[in-house]
Amino acid sequence: VYKVPETIFGNAEDEISSDESRGFFRINFTGRISMILAYFLYICNFSVHKKTKYIVYAATLFTFIVFQLTRQLILWTAVVSLIYIFLSSKKWAIILALVFGFLYAGSYNIQFSDDSVIGSLINITNMEMNGQLYAGENPRIVEYRYLFTQWSPNLLTDIFGTGIDCGSDTAYGKYVYNIGWSKGIYITDIGYGHMFAQTGILGLGLYVWLFIICTFSKMPKELQYVNMFMGAMIPLNIAAAWYAGADTKVCIAICVYLIYRYGYRSKRVRIPSDNSSQAKLGDASTNK
Repeated sequence: VYKVPETIFGNAEDEISSDESRGFFRINFTGRISMILAYFLYICNFSVHKKTKYIVYAATLFTFIVFQLTRQLILWTAVVSLIYIFLSSKKWAIILALVFGFLYAGSYNIQFSDDSVIGSLINITNMEMNGQLYAGENPRIVEYRYLFTQWSPNLLTDIFGTGIDCGSDTAYGKYVYNIGWSKGIYITDIGYGHMFAQTGILGLGLYVWLFIICTFSKMPKELQYVNMFMGAMIPLNIAAAWYAGADTKVCIAICVYLIYRYGYRSKRVRIPSDNSSQAKLGDASTNK
């Protein structure tokens, strides 16, 4: 609520919204992480039910994910999707592995045209990996080093963190804001550094444990999109604090609940099938 009103399409800053260095101008959607959860849901539904409409829905959502021009969202959403397909079909696993391998190897040797969105994103990534995108050291490496070595003032905050700031109206919020402008340290740029700064080593460990345990929890086929989403959270939070967004927290809460109900407590709670439901109705009618 404190973010209202919020720009839904594009950015408020003209110099950012008009930037077309990535082949197109960015279209930012409020609740973008929930879009990824919905995408995984349709991928999972297509795998289970084999209906064309689900792959159409998934392709539409992935198109909008690409429109946001956020490389890590595009990359890890695609990688998790490929892993899911690999585990579902050996035939498609081999084909997609070969295609992905050729594309990965070719991206280092081929200069793509900046006129296309994918070409621009690949070129930016190659420049960043080769150290050509920034004048000095990669800012996220600098931010990680600072947050893990200089942010915490004492042992107590090492363990429990310094807490969550409540905006620039508070002294703590002003400190977080000013350190960004004075030293270029933006804690929202790095997820695991953000976790450590706010919740300490204890909170960081709990977040990592939650992501891992939810990723590898055994779920029914209809709910494996939950594993996909929580698995995507692991790499997504390396270079951005996606976990801290309101939409992400809602999605994580939904996933954890489903895993607790149908995965963690799988021996006690089962998803009723259509046949079992009809059988129960038949038994009830007989008893009457």
